[in-house]
Amino acid sequence: MSIQRKTPRKVTVTLPDPKYTEQDIRKQHLRVAPYCRVSTGNEEQLTSFTAQMDYYTQRIADTEGWSMVKMYADKGITGTSAKKRPEFLKMIRDAEKGKIDLVITKSVSRFTRNTLDGLEYVRRLKRCGVGVYFLLIPSHLSVGSISGLAIILSNLIPLPISTITFILNVGLLLVGFLLIGREFGAKTVYTSVLLPIFLGAFEQIFPDPQSITGDVFADMICYLFIVSVGQAILFTHNASSGGLDIVGKLLNKFFRMELGKAVALAGMCVALSSAFLYDLKTVALSVLGTYLGGIVLDHFIFGFDQKRRVCVLSHKVEEVRKFIINTMHSGATIYEAIGAYDHVPHKEIVVIVNKAEYVQLMAYLEKTDPTAFVTVYAVSSVSYQPKPAGAARHE
Repeated sequence: MSIQRKTPRKVTVTLPDPKYTEQDIRKQHLRVAPYCRVSTGNEEQLTSFTAQMDYYTQRIADTEGWSMVKMYADKGITGTSAKKRPEFLKMIRDAEKGKIDLVITKSVSRFTRNTLDGLEYVRRLKRCGVGVYFLLIPSHLSVGSISGLAIILSNLIPLPISTITFILNVGLLLVGFLLIGREFGAKTVYTSVLLPIFLGAFEQIFPDPQSITGDVFADMICYLFIVSVGQAILFTHNASSGGLDIVGKLLNKFFRMELGKAVALAGMCVALSSAFLYDLKTVALSVLGTYLGGIVLDHFIFGFDQKRRVCVLSHKVEEVRKFIINTMHSGATIYEAIGAYDHVPHKEIVVIVNKAEYVQLMAYLEKTDPTAFVTVYAVSSVSYQPKPAGAARHE
């Protein structure tokens, strides 16, 4: 019997350069090199460029134990290739010469637009004992999203992240049109177009955004609250912001999952698949954030579109029926009910109402029949076939 030997796995280990091993990487004084970049020379981008440089200068001056080596800045240069960024390459060379202890930059996109290049240069800096600190998004808490999936796929597919994101969004939009409906697809296209416009406007208004609270976990809670409210508004109007929201809507339609849980499931799959790209703390925070986001989303969806089942036992059931039909323009069902105590038959009218209709109905009952016996139940979902227009109505 022949024994097949398994091919040993190849593991790449990034070792520090021997000439830096004796350096104290925890030393109190750090020589800091800020890096800033804008991709075009238009006025708005140059304003952001100036704001970045001013911020770095002030940040280093205000931080005890930090001193600036020099400002490394590439103006009007794309971030897709490091070879076209002379200041970036000079910064890497100075770091390898032992002149820098820490590199700070606004975000991953300022450091690089190419994930593979970015990882390679981070490893080179790490080899020299040089850290890289991203001031804007140090925790990558958006990995449970379509852009997070694009970042992961960019390590397997030789395409820019923006291209992969565009392909994924277009593919999901087509699926939404085919499987969910034209109305949903059209509204999602509309919101998908508006989203980058508003993002661009906010980037001009706030060219150098900072943490709201100064704490990663607190920022995540604020992010979940704001995003969940927006998603709930879109879903209640049969729309979405695209991306994984479409996947959540598909799970909701075909597997009857609550929308919050459906979106959270899709996001957690992406977050978990990013474990090989980010550290475990980042992945754990992303999974936790995605799960909490699903809970908050369900809360707001049910809050915005909360239905109530109102059951009314009244001596004036006919007046109540006419009010529901003619004034509220709603439907109702009448049941025969027999009291368990006196065996007296009664008529119970049952109607499903939203918040505004509930307030209207209760005000009418309080005025018309204060002695009416009313019970109210929360309704999470209503499925029905609308009556054709002009259908006969019995008075």
